[in-house]
Amino acid sequence: MKAYKKRYFSLFNNCITVKGINRSTICDLQKGEYYLISNKLYDTLETLKTNSFKTVFQSLPATERNDLDNVISKLLNANLGHFVDNLSSFPALNNDIVRPNFIEDCIIELSNINFKHFQRIITQLSELGCRTIEFRAYKIFSLNKLDSILKQCVNTSISNIEIYLRYHGNLNTFNINNLISKYPLISKFVIHSCSNSTLNLSSAIISYLPNKISSHNSCGVITPNNFVINTMFYSEGLKYNTCLYKKISINESGEITNCPSLKFKFGSIINNNLYTIITTKLFKQYWKITKDKIKTCKVCEFRRICSDCRAYVNNPYDKPIKCSYDPFTNTHH
Repeated sequence: MKAYKKRYFSLFNNCITVKGINRSTICDLQKGEYYLISNKLYDTLETLKTNSFKTVFQSLPATERNDLDNVISKLLNANLGHFVDNLSSFPALNNDIVRPNFIEDCIIELSNINFKHFQRIITQLSELGCRTIEFRAYKIFSLNKLDSILKQCVNTSISNIEIYLRYHGNLNTFNINNLISKYPLISKFVIHSCSNSTLNLSSAIISYLPNKISSHNSCGVITPNNFVINTMFYSEGLKYNTCLYKKISINESGEITNCPSLKFKFGSIINNNLYTIITTKLFKQYWKITKDKIKTCKVCEFRRICSDCRAYVNNPYDKPIKCSYDPFTNTHH
């Protein structure tokens, strides 16, 4: 055993271990990274939460002690943990989340109908405390109309805007950068149905998707590219569904839904009040379906950082159809 000066090994409290059926992960919620580990190491790290390193080390067969030394050294070098004198001085992460707003996120499919009624939409969303809006346009949508919509988001509860537009001739880097400069609320600007040689991507905010997106049916794909690794997402996912909790959508026809891909509609924005809709039991029916309640997902080592989808499923408690990963074999199919 190496001559460690301190008695206990502990992962930093922002490094969360997640056990799967065959292997586990360490998710660094601060750096936004994850590391694959064996279930045996997961169990050892759990034991180290209540026992000194010396006790755990000496309980192992002689053939395994060097392995533990090496693994702990790797964790230290990766800046995932440390040795401490007293574990109580480093309490676990506080997973209590308080979101006083009624709605956190909204997806709006851009259309002439929604453009006509946008002032009504943004007024109601702001009253609900909505902070993020994702605008989606499957058809060509003019930058002048988009500018008019963005202008109405200023001085409201909205603090973050993500935009997905179909490519057209006026969607050049110069015009897009002008909008981003004018409206700092924009955190992401994605142009779809666009070849990679069409645009000069001079901003980290701007990106392109060469594939054509013609409807919400393109949504719901689960891949590592969609992993979300941060404290808020992790804490929220322990109690709520990370796809639908405090989220609302307005489709191209102005109909209100939990998300554009779900078939059930709650009426039109033209003659319905959002607050009245979101406070119904029916609107919140999926909010508490956590990963721990979903078949297959509940034994997946990525369940604390994975996006979810309750639209493309056979029933509300099934694994997303558009997820190709199998935690029982650790393969994609």
